[in-house]
Amino acid sequence: MLPDIKGFDVLRELRARARTPVLMLTAKGDEFDRVLGLQMGADDYLAKPFSPRELIARIGAILRRSGWQSEQGGPPRPLSIRSGDLELDLAGRSASRLGEHLHLTSAEFDLLHAYFGIARTRALPGSLAERVLGRKFSPFDRKH
Repeated sequence: MLPDIKGFDVLRELRARARTPVLMLTAKGDEFDRVLGLQMGADDYLAKPFSPRELIARIGAILRRSGWQSEQGGPPRPLSIRSGDLELDLAGRSASRLGEHLHLTSAEFDLLHAYFGIARTRALPGSLAERVLGRKFSPFDRKH
């Protein structure tokens, strides 16, 4: 049980922004909640308690169905975000501009990912850097 928001509200927010596969893991296992979760856009619904083997099997099935993984069970397909001449490879956590690799720190990559994934669709309160880092940004975060 989430402390400040209901799981169905999180699902609604995710579905409004992204096509990310969603597996709901919940203590609410009655038929009404399972059907509601699936109708709201969850790809699968698993009530507690569950075995780790079943969880892994369901994740694999979702990845195959969603196209994030090949039917042969190979590695997930690389995900990327493109904007103009910039491309982020989410699986490899790398970026390129006009096909040329950009040397980014982990924090810089996270900033770009947050910007392209969130900031382009709505205004963010406060600093994007602070949102990604979870703390105040320091000039010493990037060492040359």
